[in-house]
Amino acid sequence: MIRNIVFDMGQVLLRFDPAYFIERAGAAEEDKALLLREVYKSLEWARMDRGSMTEAEAAESMCRRLPERLHETVHALVDKWDRPILPIEGMEELIRDLKAKGYGIYLLSNASYRQHEYWPRVPASSLFDGTLVSADVKLVKPQPEIYRLLCETFSLDP
Repeated sequence: MIRNIVFDMGQVLLRFDPAYFIERAGAAEEDKALLLREVYKSLEWARMDRGSMTEAEAAESMCRRLPERLHETVHALVDKWDRPILPIEGMEELIRDLKAKGYGIYLLSNASYRQHEYWPRVPASSLFDGTLVSADVKLVKPQPEIYRLLCETFSLDP
């Protein structure tokens, strides 16, 4: 019998859309593909999720590869992508409904240390019984160890 439900954050609870963030930051058309590749698809972004690099370190590293005219944009894309939070329509209601029915609600997400800063702004985040963030445990999905750790930490029976 299912008693607990584990959610991901990006593209499940909130919209994570790098192309939109780059557009919102006001990047010139000729810079958009470069910013997408050098920020959101970068090794630094993966290292932030793994907890081996801070946002400040990542942005500085990214800036070393990019023209100075893009440095302010890089910092905005790393530090402010979550402002404002873009919730996925219907998820808050779904979580409230599942919680009201007695399900345990958990989060497992590949995210940087900043997740703890913006998590309270995610609708229904206060209803979660527990969260496991990749940066905190130095593991990322799809590593099997992160799923085992989730189950062990919250006494979940897969």
